[in-house]
Amino acid sequence: MSNERKQSDPDFRQLRVVSLESRRADDMVRLIEKNNGVPFVSPSMKEVPLENNQPSVDLAHRITTGEVDIVIFMTGVGFKHFVEAVKSHVPTDKLIAALSDIITIARGPKPVAAMKEFGLSASIKVPEPNTWRELLETVDEFCQISQQHIAIQEYGKPNASLVAGLEARGAKVTPVRVYR
Repeated sequence: MSNERKQSDPDFRQLRVVSLESRRADDMVRLIEKNNGVPFVSPSMKEVPLENNQPSVDLAHRITTGEVDIVIFMTGVGFKHFVEAVKSHVPTDKLIAALSDIITIARGPKPVAAMKEFGLSASIKVPEPNTWRELLETVDEFCQISQQHIAIQEYGKPNASLVAGLEARGAKVTPVRVYR
């Protein structure tokens, strides 16, 4: 196979190309360089963990004492921030053991990967495109949530539609923010 460029391939002609990417920044650099551009890659936003996150600590205690039936992890970085935020209050191994005893729902591949780093497998994985709609459809298919206490690890801002959908199915819902 030839390394020559096809006429239809993009060519940035040494233009400076800006990409607002954080998670796949290295891939973007390679892609821009491959297409004859000069990459400038920077994140457009950064997740900042909440300091002194008492709601996360309270949730961890409720998980380890059996007061929570289901936890929904919306993001991988949120799962990691949650574990980090509570580790000085609840030992990580105790939290992971408690999570392995209840239903855990991962909203997509990133929370699945983050959970796997701690030796935890999601009980239920939401299919693409991983929106709150698919999450509710997946819940309907795989578990009964009426009278169940569900905690949601939020990402950034609350998802009122998801909370309303879970409550309409009879669940008691506790949303917990771990980063902004």
